[in-house]
Amino acid sequence: ANGLLVMMKEIGIERDATTYNSLLKWHANDEAKVDNLFAQMIEDGVKPDVYTYNTMIQSFSKDTAKVDQLYTLMIDEGVKPDVYTYSTMIRAYSGDLATVDKLYQRMIEEEIKPNVYIYSLMIDVFAKSEMLEKAIAKFESMTKERILPNEGTYTTRIDAYAKSGKSERAIELFDWMKKE
Repeated sequence: ANGLLVMMKEIGIERDATTYNSLLKWHANDEAKVDNLFAQMIEDGVKPDVYTYNTMIQSFSKDTAKVDQLYTLMIDEGVKPDVYTYSTMIRAYSGDLATVDKLYQRMIEEEIKPNVYIYSLMIDVFAKSEMLEKAIAKFESMTKERILPNEGTYTTRIDAYAKSGKSERAIELFDWMKKE
């Protein structure tokens, strides 16, 4: 990555956010490289955008302290989070239901409309935490918002019913899904 950046500079090609975002995405599984690229981006005077921060948050999603640090930096730099920012953060915090709820509420307060993926993720988080009622409530909220469930949403619900001992309801939902 650094070799490419040096070569670009030598031949006069501008290194912009798109360049850095592509490199960050390419190296997303290597936290050290991502950190170095981000530092180089700042050093080169390139302003990170929402895609930069989303990639960074995704790269460090197993380290919630780093996720918080990046989110705070993002806000401090005036970069507005988007639905992808929140989906990545919700996934990172999936074991901390209080934080998941706070993130969802913050998203709503910022007038970022949840999509089918956010709702499916929330349903999955609650279902895996054996909170079937909250999972069902999220599904009902989703349908009230006129957001159509996808196959993943239904699969998550079926799994939740099955794991909570409501196998008849799981089979009913599966049969209904096959008809649709």
